[in-house]
Amino acid sequence: MQQVRGLSPSQVSIFRLNGSDWRALRSLRLRALRASPESFFGDLSTEGNYSKQAWRDELSDHIWVIAKSRMRKIGLVKLNHEPAAADGMHLEALWVDPQRRRRRVGALLVQAAENIAAELGARELKLWIFVENEEAQAFYARQGYGTPIRRQPLEVNGQTRHEQEYEKELRDNRSHTMDMEAKQPALADAAGLRGTDG
Repeated sequence: MQQVRGLSPSQVSIFRLNGSDWRALRSLRLRALRASPESFFGDLSTEGNYSKQAWRDELSDHIWVIAKSRMRKIGLVKLNHEPAAADGMHLEALWVDPQRRRRRVGALLVQAAENIAAELGARELKLWIFVENEEAQAFYARQGYGTPIRRQPLEVNGQTRHEQEYEKELRDNRSHTMDMEAKQPALADAAGLRGTDG
């Protein structure tokens, strides 16, 4: 796990997960799917049956960042940076515990993902939002993702929904690298949680 420093308000820490943190990702991602199933493309029944290797592969293929407060995991976001993706990096799967919303946790997670994307050489970051999710649209507008650039239908859990793509130009962060501190042991062990939400 790597802790992203200089981003957090009091009592909130932001971490980038590594491959050995698959239990932390699994527990928080499944918690998000239980709490807000309408907000995501994935579904609990499918991801709940993922194997240990599937979670490890997810951490190998993409970048996941989480927020913690007093040892409790309270939010996460995914940076989809598949090299084969011709349309650039995408921000996905943002979720914050309902009891911790409107306290800048989501904004901190987005900022961390943007900084990582910039460090990897991205000039812009994109994301998709379901058209009926006005709360998410308002939130991302405050983060600089304003006018949608395209719209498409999407089959989600047996029904057709529509989503819109947004993008934001990123500043060049390569000249002032994020101060990131490697922490050992891995997140699940360091937190004493070992895959639970504790």
